[in-house]
Amino acid sequence: GAEGKLDTRGDASKFGGDFAVMIKGVNDTLDAIIAPLNVAAEYVDRISKGDIPENITDDYKGDFNEVKNNLNQCVDALKSLIEEDGGAALEAAANRDLTVSVKREYQGLYAKMKENINKMIESLHEALTQATVTADQVGSASGQIASSSQQLAEGSAEQASSLEETSSSLEEMASMVKQNADNANQANTLMRESSGVVKIATQSMGDLTTSMEDISKASEETQKIIKTIDEIAFQTNLLALNAAVEAARAGEAGAGFAVVAEEVRNLAMRSADAAKDTADLIEGTVKKVKGGSDLVEKTSEEFNKVAESSGKVSVLVDEIDVASNEQSKGIDEVNKAVAEMDKVTQQNAANAEESASASEEMSGQAQELNSMLASFKLNGGGNSKGKPKKVTGAAPKPKVRNVKKTGQNVNPENIIPMDNAANDEFFKDF
Repeated sequence: GAEGKLDTRGDASKFGGDFAVMIKGVNDTLDAIIAPLNVAAEYVDRISKGDIPENITDDYKGDFNEVKNNLNQCVDALKSLIEEDGGAALEAAANRDLTVSVKREYQGLYAKMKENINKMIESLHEALTQATVTADQVGSASGQIASSSQQLAEGSAEQASSLEETSSSLEEMASMVKQNADNANQANTLMRESSGVVKIATQSMGDLTTSMEDISKASEETQKIIKTIDEIAFQTNLLALNAAVEAARAGEAGAGFAVVAEEVRNLAMRSADAAKDTADLIEGTVKKVKGGSDLVEKTSEEFNKVAESSGKVSVLVDEIDVASNEQSKGIDEVNKAVAEMDKVTQQNAANAEESASASEEMSGQAQELNSMLASFKLNGGGNSKGKPKKVTGAAPKPKVRNVKKTGQNVNPENIIPMDNAANDEFFKDF
């Protein structure tokens, strides 16, 4: 018995008298001890294997009855903690009901276990309550983001279209300005050539005016000579008349001389007539030359004015040429800036479309998360009927037209969906 071998018994038949009684008493004592010990060992063994038996109903005396009561209290505590109280709380949590907690009072490690179970349920309750609120906020925010992204995408698309039209108009304007610059350059060249021609013509008109003046002077000198010839003819005529008178006085001896004097007189008269005709012609020529000279002088003045105007026009055309070139360069720079703005706007439109798509996916995931969270029963914040809450605010996927998309779209497959089966398996472990 000291060595723990309680199945060993003494043989009372080998003794007599009080010795036999003593041996029998020892055997009865061992029998009285081994029965409750076997029951206790069986209960401890069953409890160690996770089997919580019913309370011991056998009658024991003294300390054995105390052992029985202690075992029954242990069984009650374990049954209450594992099956009835703590087990019920964990089972409810496994069934997504976080409103049940361990209520009974325990001692020692049982009290610590009760505290840990309640803390776990409370932590899950707080986490899921916060997750529910966050899921609602995420769903609403993602809906607003999707709506804003759609509006941004549509606005960016319209802006990109306007920028394309503006860029096209600027290209046409740049082409026209460049053409104007080329035309102004050509006009400037022609004006310089015209100015040179007008300058040469002005010089020629000056030379012509000088020539006309020389002709006018020569005509005046010729008039003087004609006048002298006319005077000579007049004197010759007088001499011929005198010679005729003298010939008449001489009679027949002067007849031949009279004929000569008559001829000389005729020649003098013809010379006078020719001198008069020549003087008239020269006078008319002088008048015409003077008129021509006045006209040439006036034309020369007009040519000078034309030359001056041509010079001014040439300066203006030159300035127009320079301004057109500068304007063409400026429009080219503006066109490049508009093209860069168009590129950025196209990128923004593509990014907005991708953001709207991602927001829609996030809204769907938030709704699925909310549906999963709604299946938990929470104190005051959960869906006691287990019906999913509907997440509002999600906008449809925007359709952006005529947008050059760059980058990569958000792949919905990269978003990890909620695995309700894994959650069930997780809570099943409790």
